[in-house]
Amino acid sequence: MIKVSLSSSTVVLTFTAVLLSVYLGMPVASAMVGVPLSSVPVRTTQQLAFIHWQLGGHALNDGDIVGAISELEQAVALNPSNRAWQEALVKLYEAEGLYYPAIQILNDLTVLAPQEARFWYERGLLFAKLDQIELAAQSLQKAVALDATQGSYYYDLGVFESRLGHHEASAKASLKAIQLRFNVADAYNNYGYALSHIGDYVQAERAINQALARQPEALAATLDSKGFICHQQHRYKEALYWYNKALQKDPLLSEVLLHKAQTLEATGQLTEAVTAYQAYIRLTKPNDELASIVQHLKKLKDQLSNAGTQATNQ
Repeated sequence: MIKVSLSSSTVVLTFTAVLLSVYLGMPVASAMVGVPLSSVPVRTTQQLAFIHWQLGGHALNDGDIVGAISELEQAVALNPSNRAWQEALVKLYEAEGLYYPAIQILNDLTVLAPQEARFWYERGLLFAKLDQIELAAQSLQKAVALDATQGSYYYDLGVFESRLGHHEASAKASLKAIQLRFNVADAYNNYGYALSHIGDYVQAERAINQALARQPEALAATLDSKGFICHQQHRYKEALYWYNKALQKDPLLSEVLLHKAQTLEATGQLTEAVTAYQAYIRLTKPNDELASIVQHLKKLKDQLSNAGTQATNQ
């Protein structure tokens, strides 16, 4: 199983974005105390924009996130070249789950600063939150093309490529994350999982063993990957051992339940397989793969029912 990174946004909180930290619960430097609005004479559009920015900061201090967004939107509209204000607005949108407006601002930022890889990276992470994985991968491909030194970019690109079924691309990106020493244990897991899908089982198992060796407490995703590699090599008893260990860590990890169901079915344990498939279906959001699993489960139940009928008639 691919292990998703816990890495967060890389957008840097600059001078103006520090006010956002009030909302996010981080300390605010004393130097950031707002300039009294009465002392700012409104003579220019820039000054009016600054007043809206200050009002946004006061709204954040009062916990009024909606008001803060409204004020920052006006500030950005009056001064659309201020990248720091745009970055702050992206953070506010993201905090409120307003991903489409945040992406629109990031689109503007990629025009203002076309060589800034981090804006493409942020854009990709937001598309992923919207489950638009192809657009997420495209954004991260642009990010790594602009900056090949960031392990987090390659790590997340590997995750997205895996979700798209592009396992060779996932392996390549995950290996680059390892080389850049980013989240090495999980990157080894993702690398091994990708290799197992393209049939390189020896290297895949070595990579998963590297991941396990680097995790004092083995993660469920890594244990699942170990089981998956065993299954691919028809080592079904071993596979079930690793899947059960993974489920001890996290009994609600749906992908492990699916893999376990497939292994149980391969060994002829159909009743147990049906139970595992049913658990997987209960935990999984509707999608094309789930629909095919539901159809497969129906056939499996029919097979069990027919077998039971034949046994009764004998």
